Amino acid sequence: MTKTELLQDLASKDFVDSINGEAELKELKADGGKWYLINIREINPDGQSAVYRNIHFYVVDEGLVTEAAYYKDSIPVAITEKAYDFTGLVNKFIEKSPNVFDIERISEDRELAIVKRYVEGVDTVNESRYFVFMKDGNLAYKKIG
Repeated sequence: MTKTELLQDLASKDFVDSINGEAELKELKADGGKWYLINIREINPDGQSAVYRNIHFYVVDEGLVTEAAYYKDSIPVAITEKAYDFTGLVNKFIEKSPNVFDIERISEDRELAIVKRYVEGVDTVNESRYFVFMKDGNLAYKKIG
């Protein structure tokens, strides 16, 4: 199903009274997939009250013949396995390091981060800053300053 078909499917659900506004692009993933958010008005079973709810969905290959859209809880594993998360890679790097690191800034979309590294001496702690980025599909870093 495409993004348009997913939105039509959502609008056709018995519990959906209305779709409010346009789908909002929330995140562009490294594999080109896009996370969207749309707000709906959901009628409660009593028919007397309603709840506004956010619906998340994922679109792959948007605008291409191979476009596919999925509700958040129905994304096939084959798609989620190829999407990697830059923040997750930085966190794994930090966890494996014998030094203490702290993420100062991170940009998932641009795949850039600035991290601080702390190395303990006998009576001191030295702080260094590093610029972290993706290079040829791998995490790379350069010392700042």
